[in-house]
Amino acid sequence: MAGDETNGLLREVVYLLRIIARPELTQLRDRFESSLLTSQKRRRMWDEMDGSRTLADIAKVAGTSSEAVRLFVKDIEENFPDLIEVGDDVPQRPRSRLI
Repeated sequence: MAGDETNGLLREVVYLLRIIARPELTQLRDRFESSLLTSQKRRRMWDEMDGSRTLADIAKVAGTSSEAVRLFVKDIEENFPDLIEVGDDVPQRPRSRLI
């Protein structure tokens, strides 16, 4: 019973935190989109970053080079580091986060 009650409380806390954070997340999303998602290719690269695709896979789908994807990932890491996870594996498989 205690575990069920704890899980319920945690769900409620997460729900309330999302409500509280919503305005900030909206502003962050807007700043991110206006500064980094400046082209269809960049938007497509971002959309394809789900942690399962390599840089080369993302490049093929977006119609660009692996180097362009790598530079885009680097740009995100430098300007919005909390919005992307990049593992230590090779080839890298970036995953977009939060927005």
